[in-house]
Amino acid sequence: MLNFWLVQGLGVGVIALTMLSFLQKVKWKMMVCLVATNALMIAIYILCGSLLGGLLVTGALIRTIVYFLYNKSNKRPEPIIMILFEVYYIVVSIIFWESLYDFLMLINLVLVTYTSWQKDVRTLRMGYFLSSALLIPYDILLGAYTTAVSEVIMLISMVYSLVKYAKVTRNSADVAQRYFIANKNFWGTTLECFDNYDMVTSRTVDRSVFYNYGIIKNDYDIFGTLQEIKKKCKQNKVKEIAYLSFNAKTYDKRLSDANTLQMFFPVEFQDVWMKLIDGFNLNNTKCKIQNIEFKEVDESSIDQIVDVYLKGYCSKIDLSNLKELEKQQVENLRRLNLTDVQDGYKVSAYMAYFNKIPISLVVMLSNNVEAFITKVATIPIFRRKHVASSLMQFAIDKQRLKGIQEIMLVTDKYSTNEKFYAFNSFVEFGQAFAFDISNLNRYKNFLNNNQL
Repeated sequence: MLNFWLVQGLGVGVIALTMLSFLQKVKWKMMVCLVATNALMIAIYILCGSLLGGLLVTGALIRTIVYFLYNKSNKRPEPIIMILFEVYYIVVSIIFWESLYDFLMLINLVLVTYTSWQKDVRTLRMGYFLSSALLIPYDILLGAYTTAVSEVIMLISMVYSLVKYAKVTRNSADVAQRYFIANKNFWGTTLECFDNYDMVTSRTVDRSVFYNYGIIKNDYDIFGTLQEIKKKCKQNKVKEIAYLSFNAKTYDKRLSDANTLQMFFPVEFQDVWMKLIDGFNLNNTKCKIQNIEFKEVDESSIDQIVDVYLKGYCSKIDLSNLKELEKQQVENLRRLNLTDVQDGYKVSAYMAYFNKIPISLVVMLSNNVEAFITKVATIPIFRRKHVASSLMQFAIDKQRLKGIQEIMLVTDKYSTNEKFYAFNSFVEFGQAFAFDISNLNRYKNFLNNNQL
């Protein structure tokens, strides 16, 4: 009887650690909770008479530490390491097999070892969901009832997370829409949704082609869609631009359409959509200059934001000689709301200071699950010193503390910026061509007469 209550008492400790782990946003603190949880479970299973359960969780504890050390270095464990853990579980199970329900623990650990090796957080959550579903009956059969309660809590948590982040997508067409919705209260963009296309405009802030175009949605009547976009652009008095996103790594109709249209229309610009690898940090984020201070700033720092934006993003030396478009952008920045959530998104500005002088800027547009990085700017003499990388990491850490999962951005394909972000653990999930559709005659002639 004493053994039974000791097991239940240790199970209460597992419940407490499980709930505590949900509150942690810093990796090493989560790691401490996981290690302590595994240590208690080893003791629980041995006290319940399952030597095999204790040995298997010992392997899980070691795996957790190994995976954490790799992740801390922005690395994924080599496949052989994952395979060695899987082999350990199977071999130990064969040697110490006691009953049929040991199979539940074996399948659980094989599954979690594989899913936690993946880069995709959604896959990881699904793995832990299935793990809890397997461990609940296992714990009940062993008599570790309070430990089973901890698995029920974990199961509910995973369901909540899967639902919360269900709308997070890597589809570049959907992300582009959300990006410009997020920009509504930052860069003055509007998004009008029509059946065949969505129209992005920013006439009061930025009349450039980068913020004024139609996003193609209709894959079946592209010519008709182009005609509609052309007409809408004329009404808006902006250059006639159609934007088509695609996944360059997937051979499908959108990729084919993008490359076909490229033969008939000049490409005004080419975007690449990128996201930070799940769970990774930026590389070499330690600034090369000591005593750089990083801050999240509010409306009282608007003048500093404007100054760094003009010097770093617009490369302006003489701030008294601004173009009309730059003047409009400055006026927009002066109206920034860095306090409230508007239309589901909050604008957050982060700055780096050298001797209290503002030298770098990063803006984040975030809702409760994702954040877009934009307007990264560093004063020229401070470039290539990891100031921007360090500031971005500071901003990302702040966003992660708020529960943000996906960190995304858009930049020019084949540019220095793309190389910079790729070096810093951002990976491509989509591209886009922005076509100048001022003249539809060649494409129309091809469709009607089959002539190139």
